[in-house]
Amino acid sequence: MARWTTQIRRAMTQAGMDWAADLSAHLSPGAALALGQAIGTGGALVAPLRMRLAKNLELALGKGNVPPGVGQQYFQNLGQLAGWSMAIYRRGLVGSGACDKVRFDDSVCHLDDAIARGRGVIVAAPHLFGHEIAAGHTALQRGLVALVRESKNPKRTAMKHQWYAQLGVETLRRPRKASVMSDIGACVEVLSQGKVLAITPDVVVSETQGIPVRVFDREVYLQPGMVYLAVHAGAPLVSSFGQWDQESGVSISFNEPIEFEDRGPRKRIVRAGLQDWCDKFEAYVRANPANWLFWMDKRWTQVIRSGAAATGT
Repeated sequence: MARWTTQIRRAMTQAGMDWAADLSAHLSPGAALALGQAIGTGGALVAPLRMRLAKNLELALGKGNVPPGVGQQYFQNLGQLAGWSMAIYRRGLVGSGACDKVRFDDSVCHLDDAIARGRGVIVAAPHLFGHEIAAGHTALQRGLVALVRESKNPKRTAMKHQWYAQLGVETLRRPRKASVMSDIGACVEVLSQGKVLAITPDVVVSETQGIPVRVFDREVYLQPGMVYLAVHAGAPLVSSFGQWDQESGVSISFNEPIEFEDRGPRKRIVRAGLQDWCDKFEAYVRANPANWLFWMDKRWTQVIRSGAAATGT
């Protein structure tokens, strides 16, 4: 059973989400954005949150490698995301005006190349600010199915379904106790229809659920399903990242498609493929630290604070 402090935290989080969802029905998009900015400003004033973020940044990136103003930018991004989310939750991506703040850069040609191969496409993107809004934009422009994990809380699960419906994103629901093989079977069906399947690989799992990779000079276990799927289905894997800007919004970029040959030990192929994605992900985060949502994630905090701190360069 969860400790009482965890139970209180979860209850407060759910209460905050319920409040925001109810309030969003009465706010114009402009008012929702203004409220979100106030939430971000308030978050930056909470000392425990500010200190937790600063410590995680320093440990992961190395002392002296954290750019000035990253902490403040992180909370500003958090506030803007909260505002956009409230606006979209009741009015949809188009009705909120948020879709006007999202665009592809020239690298969308890599996504189009992968789609043209006719075997479906796996798009692997980390939890960046606005990544789900970017998925909504991609769904409008190219069509997209998001692999979404079910929540323990039925109310939160219902809110997730409402959220993705308002984004216009088709979802493939992943039960909490689903196996890698059952996930692959459902995902293969999506890919066989030539669709784009979006997966967020940067979720820390237990040793029994994932395989070890190196991120921020530390060992972390991530689920290898996206690479297993790419090998099994023969679908190209495209890594995607976004540049978040307070004024212009989100610019979505795509790396060149990768295809994996099913030759040799599959476990070694999968681990190498996942590590390759992690290397791209870490390079992006080091260059754009304020854009990664998961700096405050509990499981990532445990990983970052394990072992020796990363050395500066």
